[in-house]
Amino acid sequence: MYVKSELHAVRCSLTTDFPEHVWCYFTDTNNVRCYIGVCYRTPTVEIYGSLNHHLLQDVINELGSSKKNFI
Repeated sequence: MYVKSELHAVRCSLTTDFPEHVWCYFTDTNNVRCYIGVCYRTPTVEIYGSLNHHLLQDVINELGSSKKNFI
């Protein structure tokens, strides 16, 4: 993930067990944190198992339940 340096992005972590994702946030002009993330979900079940889809849902649920603005 690349983020423009003028945004002064801060890398952050989520509590989910999803295997391949990276997140950061920046503060907009209204002092609201905006979270940006990249997730890779492999279509190959043998790599991470059949629960990978549910783990991705956990990522979305964690961000949504905390009312974070995210992309």
